[in-house]
Amino acid sequence: MIDSAASEGRAWTRILVTIALLAVLQVVAMLGVPGVSMSKLDGLGGSSGSRPLSIIALGIAPFWSGFILVELLSFVLPMGRKLRHGGVAGRSKLNSFAIRVGLLLAALQATAIGRALQSAVVPRGGNLLPNPELLYLLSTVVTLVAGATLTLVIAKLVSRWGIGNGFCLIILLGQAWPHLRQVHSYISAIDLAFGSPIEVLALLAAIVLVVRRFWLHPMVALWDANQEAVPLLTLPAFPQGILPVLWAYAVLNFLRAFGSVIAPASSVGRSPLALLGMTVLIAAFSFGAFHLFSGQQRLQRNMPPNVLPAERGVIPRRTLLQSTVLLVVFGVTFPIGERLLDFRFPAFAFPTLVIAVALGFDLVAEWRFRQRHGDRVACLIEMDNVYCACYLHGVLAKKGFDSLIRAFHYRSLFFDFGPIVKMELLVPLAESKLLREIVQPERIEVI
Repeated sequence: MIDSAASEGRAWTRILVTIALLAVLQVVAMLGVPGVSMSKLDGLGGSSGSRPLSIIALGIAPFWSGFILVELLSFVLPMGRKLRHGGVAGRSKLNSFAIRVGLLLAALQATAIGRALQSAVVPRGGNLLPNPELLYLLSTVVTLVAGATLTLVIAKLVSRWGIGNGFCLIILLGQAWPHLRQVHSYISAIDLAFGSPIEVLALLAAIVLVVRRFWLHPMVALWDANQEAVPLLTLPAFPQGILPVLWAYAVLNFLRAFGSVIAPASSVGRSPLALLGMTVLIAAFSFGAFHLFSGQQRLQRNMPPNVLPAERGVIPRRTLLQSTVLLVVFGVTFPIGERLLDFRFPAFAFPTLVIAVALGFDLVAEWRFRQRHGDRVACLIEMDNVYCACYLHGVLAKKGFDSLIRAFHYRSLFFDFGPIVKMELLVPLAESKLLREIVQPERIEVI
């Protein structure tokens, strides 16, 4: 154990480094692609003023999509399945492929943006760009791809030198910042009201119940290699993740856009059928996602042999029902309140609220871990398998060793659909060699 004052100082240093790197990203976001000013797009749906098309306009999205695409293909293609069961080496190859696919997607998106700008015409006539030539297209593609790569690098730097997972922070910042600006626009200099008491109570109730959900983790005993009980203290708060709500929103938005062809979009969004459909979809997706990510058969394929209890599932059915009710109630309340009752707080969408709470728990856990050990911390293994991470953490806890699953709460909200965010098993540096012999990362197939 190191001096507590020194470890706290190092933890604060990491916080300052995190803030500085995120601030750099925000400053870079104000730099525009050469020759493109969005002030010329007033008549084309663009914003007024002189805000440029940012060089990091693509953000982390191409790499997020690249990781998901490679992850899904790894379930389908024989070579992908082999790499998934190839332990650390196989996962490293999948990550390398995902980054290459992300670069390709970034190039394709940048090319589409460049071609759209080349063909755009300003309201008074004439081309948007003074020289819509091939050279401009190439420079735009290179600039936007470089901006996306810079975002990736900053995310990795935050993960390495800051506190928390850099990808989590950048993704949440990208989701929350527009909502914060939207809420700020609601609040005028003379009207500081935050809306009706109903929406305030709805938001507070959602925050309290989501925090409580993350705070009270289900406890399940598995078995280690010697058939001795291993307590798992950090099972996911949502065994189906937050994806059921996101999937339901996507389906309803698609149907709403399709329905607006034959009826006004406002009437489609305000109909009782939309409320019923959203409720059914979230509940159905909840049970489906649980089967995909947390079902007994799935865990048997992705966990070490003979560690799961045979007589019952790992996740109690009561836990699934409770989390499903929570997702349904607030997943429906927020958008319906926004459309029917003119709520202002639902600018903080319910999935964003859950993600923010999960990230908060991860940051607090890492802060406490680094207060105990400072920078004398080692990463034992990088993982994508949420339940394998729980198992290894439980094995070390049973033997009396301190460890932390970094970014566990955030990643457990996305499971296989968030592979860009890697969980890391952090352990004290002085014990890392011994703990590596206990965990034996090279023998783990699906990590």
